[in-house]
Amino acid sequence: MMITKIKQFNLPDNSLVYVNEDKNKKEAKVIYFPSGEISSLSSATYAVYSFTPPNTYDQTSTSTISIESPSENSTSTSCDVQGIGWIICPVSNWLADGIDYMYSALSGVLKN
Repeated sequence: MMITKIKQFNLPDNSLVYVNEDKNKKEAKVIYFPSGEISSLSSATYAVYSFTPPNTYDQTSTSTISIESPSENSTSTSCDVQGIGWIICPVSNWLADGIDYMYSALSGVLKN
């Protein structure tokens, strides 16, 4: 089924494709890479398609996304608070996880 849908987008053969489809908004967002070794690619294409039931997709916009390969010698971190990051980041992550847990526990009880 997905191969048929990909053909409806008119993408190059053997492309690596990621599709996010929103039936409520009647659109599909697609990121696709040309064929080849994924680790050596430097760009991808982002396209938005409007969806008309039952199975018509029309491209509404397209853009190129550049990809930066991670440096093998990179020592940066996503939590880089000079001097106190070693305590701030684990505590922040723990609090965020706790709030997510509370939300998931309460969301089953609450009604919209």
